[in-house]
Amino acid sequence: MHCRFEARRLVAFLLGPPPRVKILQIAWTDKKRHIDRFLNDYYDRHKCLPSGRHDLGVTAAHGLRIGVLDFDRIRAQMRMTLRREQERARRWRRLNAVFDRIRPRRPGV
Repeated sequence: MHCRFEARRLVAFLLGPPPRVKILQIAWTDKKRHIDRFLNDYYDRHKCLPSGRHDLGVTAAHGLRIGVLDFDRIRAQMRMTLRREQERARRWRRLNAVFDRIRPRRPGV
């Protein structure tokens, strides 16, 4: 179960949010299905998610090239991004705490 959740996070990190343009949505969906299928098949065969470099080839539906993915590097980038977001959130909390002390409170709010 945990690996399926991590696989979804990997796909979301690799592809980002879906584009708004219809033709790009088709390509994005095709790539998402291909990577998701690869991760699920790999997990079913090995009972773990891939590490190292893997060539995902081309998608079946539209022949879009995915290429070689380095899953160790992708996980390192995910951790770095998460740390940056956590640090940014900490800074905002500290800044808001300072503003709360400075900003006068209106009665009844």
